[in-house]
Amino acid sequence: MSQIALSSNDLSILYSELDNHLEPKIKKLRQHGLTNHRVMIIGQADYKTVDDYLWVLAVIENGGCAATGTTKFSKTELKGRLDAGNITAVVQDGEITICKDTKQKTKLSDEIYLCFTSGSTRKKYYECYPYTFHRSGHYGTSIDDCVDLAKTIGCNEPLVQLYEAGFEVAYGVDTFLKSYQTRGRFHILNDLETVNNTIENINVNYISGFPNSIKRLIEKINVAIPYWELGGGYFSKSLIESIFQKASAKAVCNLFASAKSGYTLYSVINNANDIDQIYKLKPTGFTEISIQQKELYYKPQLEDWST
Repeated sequence: MSQIALSSNDLSILYSELDNHLEPKIKKLRQHGLTNHRVMIIGQADYKTVDDYLWVLAVIENGGCAATGTTKFSKTELKGRLDAGNITAVVQDGEITICKDTKQKTKLSDEIYLCFTSGSTRKKYYECYPYTFHRSGHYGTSIDDCVDLAKTIGCNEPLVQLYEAGFEVAYGVDTFLKSYQTRGRFHILNDLETVNNTIENINVNYISGFPNSIKRLIEKINVAIPYWELGGGYFSKSLIESIFQKASAKAVCNLFASAKSGYTLYSVINNANDIDQIYKLKPTGFTEISIQQKELYYKPQLEDWST
């Protein structure tokens, strides 16, 4: 029986069914001349769909580089990202809008996903620095090139991942691509009130997310989940303790990309007594990131990403 690749509470798609779902999207991209271009997929701000992630995969499988955004972007913010990322087209609700001449070929090399770090003021969105994930990095050209969290955290079974963070966040697409490459299951959670039933119904064994997402989840969860990935931000000791206490975690992996080192940094702990060790990150070479304008680095004392 084929394994489920991508799912939500509304829809599940098997690995054996992926090609049938991707082919119409790839055909539509090619009809618009969008091979080897950067394409932004825009989804709802507070509701992610299986189709959103299928479009990301279709762009990549078609030789392009995907980017993501949400309907909550102001016109100024959206234009800033389109310009900074040299985006050729936007996909929203299955419809493609061309932003610039498709005959102007984009040099993509092996880029597959474009992310943005940005700053804003109360008045307006003011800066946007794009950086890219490469085919030789997160997505991988082979299973050995990909971040295999199952090996990192000592899990000997396929990962069934629950993901709750917003669609515009790079981390969501990054973890989806890792799941896809390692033939795990990526489940999109849109309703926190259903989290415990969802975990039990689909046998979730792995949760990843940013601090605010993990905090929301751990406040609701009352069932065991053995493996956790903390990414993209500072996690307090009390929050990590609650992961071990409320979810009976077997392993917690602190993982995020550092452009300053050019690698992914990570640490893994197996019990609450070792929490201090989770902040002592070590580099590993399974991810390369290219920064196009400014270096992105992490300041734990600020509990946030900075440029």
